[in-house]
Amino acid sequence: MVKNCKDFKLVKSGDTCPAIISQYGITQAQLVSWNPAIKSDCTGLWAQYYICVRLIGMATTTTKKTTTTSKKPTTTGNGVTTPTPIQTGMTKNCKTFRYVQGDDSCANIQTRFKITFQQLYSWNPAIGSKCEALWLKYYVCVAVL
Repeated sequence: MVKNCKDFKLVKSGDTCPAIISQYGITQAQLVSWNPAIKSDCTGLWAQYYICVRLIGMATTTTKKTTTTSKKPTTTGNGVTTPTPIQTGMTKNCKTFRYVQGDDSCANIQTRFKITFQQLYSWNPAIGSKCEALWLKYYVCVAVL
């Protein structure tokens, strides 16, 4: 954990990286850089451990708490059912999805689906410009309408 942390959060059972990111108005890259043990795929987020959620000197943001009542796939208006969970910002015109598993990387997803990194990143900006935030057990878009 970074030394200049201002605010801490005790991780509770059921907490997820996306929920923490949304709650504190930070990015996944920030969360991981401040808490390297979390890892870019969020597998190091453990209940009953404290994590850093704000640095000294950072502006405080006000966030609106939302509650999700189901994890059912949704339809984005393009006629294609979007599975869940997905990372924030996925393109709305996705037609094919990949569930990210333990041995997946951006490179092997690109090879498997015959797409470029630029395409993968533009459809899934939350993965990061260097694929540093590809999350396990989340869906990514691998083809668009």
